[in-house]
Amino acid sequence: MQSRVNGMRRLNERVERVSEVRLQAVHELLSDWDWKGQVYRDDEWSFERLKQRAADYGKDMREYFEECREEIFGPYVGTPLEPIVEGLLSDKQLFLDELTDKQIDLLRDSDLEDYVELSLS
Repeated sequence: MQSRVNGMRRLNERVERVSEVRLQAVHELLSDWDWKGQVYRDDEWSFERLKQRAADYGKDMREYFEECREEIFGPYVGTPLEPIVEGLLSDKQLFLDELTDKQIDLLRDSDLEDYVELSLS
């Protein structure tokens, strides 16, 4: 998940859709994953209560991550660019020979054009 957030931050530097402060907050939450502090608080330590707190904390973290992801990734969902962006967020290399002509045209016309670099090896 941490590498995914790093990919989101790099992509957002190019397309500038999400507040950097929000992405930094997600990054910090994942870096300093203090779930124990959120679960084992006050004096109520019944198993059911601890389980509920852990579930609530996980749900809140997931929702925050998904909101940031949707703001960045949302415009590409359901388009031929979706697998490209998915790969970029996962640090997967993009190979020109794996792209369709339509994907190349859409990529050229998108806000990702400056993010993708072509190099010959």
